[in-house]
Amino acid sequence: MFRFEYSVGLIRWVLLVTNYIKEWHVGLKNSKNGKLLGFISGTPTKVNINSKVVKMAEINFLCVNRKLRTKRMAPMLIKEVTRRVNLKGIWSAIYTSGSTFPTPFSEANYYHKSLNPKKNIETGFSRLAPKETLARYCKKMKLHDMSNVNIVGEPRLMISKDLPQVYDLYKKQCEKQKIFFKFSQQELSHHLMPQDGIVYTIVVENSDEKKITDFLSFYNLPSQILKQEGHNHSFMNVSLI
Repeated sequence: MFRFEYSVGLIRWVLLVTNYIKEWHVGLKNSKNGKLLGFISGTPTKVNINSKVVKMAEINFLCVNRKLRTKRMAPMLIKEVTRRVNLKGIWSAIYTSGSTFPTPFSEANYYHKSLNPKKNIETGFSRLAPKETLARYCKKMKLHDMSNVNIVGEPRLMISKDLPQVYDLYKKQCEKQKIFFKFSQQELSHHLMPQDGIVYTIVVENSDEKKITDFLSFYNLPSQILKQEGHNHSFMNVSLI
């Protein structure tokens, strides 16, 4: 019922990371008309695991033309990107799967907040519990009144001069964790610097000391709702420090 609707800008943002490796973007095309039939990508990253930094490839965007999905094209693409990653002396990867592989050594909680509950019910994204009315569901999902929340500082979009302070905050937060992405300041800049319609980072600046005390970042990923007119969805994936 739902399909991610990646923009060109979002795909570029994800794939063209600092020090990206062009050979890790693997396409499968028709030799006669040049049409893209399959794709898989890898991007280089470093992960700190119990104080040990491990070079990895982050695998993403695996897709195959629906007419070829019984031809074992996906395993071939995975095997090929693995070969190219191994040529760089990298033997570990991060990727998502619909199945759980043995044995997980960490987990993260993933929360949803419905901003338009009525629309989510109408499109089938959410469902009412037995004996629950739409009015009661919307009341339960209503956003809290934030007018009385006291924020010490001025929230605003991040700008380039904020990067050193944001990077320090990121490193301090990582020191509390056993597993985290080991980003340089340049790499973190790629992931956090705002791009309209793609990624946003909001910082809170203490007005007296002009010091960044907090930041949150989110990216925007629209979803197409199939077989329905006049509706689309947008996910905002948020990380808070």
